[in-house]
Amino acid sequence: MTSIDRKAAADVIDFLHRHFPRGWKDWGRDRSVSCTMARKLLIALGHATRAERGAEPLDPPSSPGSLPRMDDTLLALLLVAERDYGFGQGAHRWIRRMKIRNDPLHRDLAASPDVFAFFMELGAVEDGAWTEPAIPALLRYHAALDPLPDFDAVPGLHAFRTNAINEIPEDVAAEMSDILEEERPSLWQLGMMDLLARRWRYPEGWLAASATGPHLLRIPQDALASWMAVELIRTSRAA
Repeated sequence: MTSIDRKAAADVIDFLHRHFPRGWKDWGRDRSVSCTMARKLLIALGHATRAERGAEPLDPPSSPGSLPRMDDTLLALLLVAERDYGFGQGAHRWIRRMKIRNDPLHRDLAASPDVFAFFMELGAVEDGAWTEPAIPALLRYHAALDPLPDFDAVPGLHAFRTNAINEIPEDVAAEMSDILEEERPSLWQLGMMDLLARRWRYPEGWLAASATGPHLLRIPQDALASWMAVELIRTSRAA
């Protein structure tokens, strides 16, 4: 999976500033998912810096050595775009939304005209349908109030999960063992999610330690990683 290019990065920054017109007063400390994702993107793109209670704008901006992955960027943007009902499932009486076809999980996803146009500009939507590069992010996308997707019904994902479980790198297996030594099972899921955020992506599977870094965004609202975390815990405990 490639990183976004400089033009796409500039488009993302412009979109965020248009979507959050009050700037840091909107996204700097707000704990909503949309604002949290906006912070992550602006920090990754060199336009904000972490602060004690969220983030602060970086002026002048910095030029990051590596830009975030396309799938991580799109997932974060899908969550950002939920703000003010600009993106999600179904129609809303008080806002016009345009349907987008070819969701891999067969959801009725739609976007407001400005969000729709932005996704087209990024290459995530073409002719009213999601493009192939958008599929990994869509598989990971999950709105908070929606039921978890049935990933077992998605062609190819069962085999992908099986391969990931059977081909765990030694250093990852050692970290998983440490996670499962925690006395409180409630911490297992958190530990696995953090591990997956750093070392695992679809469709590649496990990433080499040398392939990790700040270009990988840690996004807790990742439905596919949640599914994998549950499976890794289940199979590891049963072994």
